[in-house]
Amino acid sequence: MKSKYLIPAAAAFLLLLAVLTNPGSETHKESVRAELKAYFKQEMSARESTTDENDWAKAGEAFGNIFATALIDRLVDNAVTSENYVLFSLTKVTWEGKEKNVGFGAFGNVWLSSKLRDLKNKTE
Repeated sequence: MKSKYLIPAAAAFLLLLAVLTNPGSETHKESVRAELKAYFKQEMSARESTTDENDWAKAGEAFGNIFATALIDRLVDNAVTSENYVLFSLTKVTWEGKEKNVGFGAFGNVWLSSKLRDLKNKTE
């Protein structure tokens, strides 16, 4: 008799847990921001090995990093949104007037798809 109630109780607990831990809009934005900053850092370190190591080059690189970080922050704030479906949420990016799903959020985590990498590659 007890096992009859165990499965519905576990399902109800899982649903409640999904609702309570559904990530908010800021979590989605932070995930995209971190992904873009990691991509930028990777690109800069790939180019770093080919640049001259003088003081002016280093100063220019530092200024470029500051500028790029500010640009990424502004881009994410303006272009990234999320849609909440109570149990899960979707990360959406609006680019050139088109809205694309680039991520999925559930249980406090956000997973970004390869579509975000495709958007980055199209801008190059």
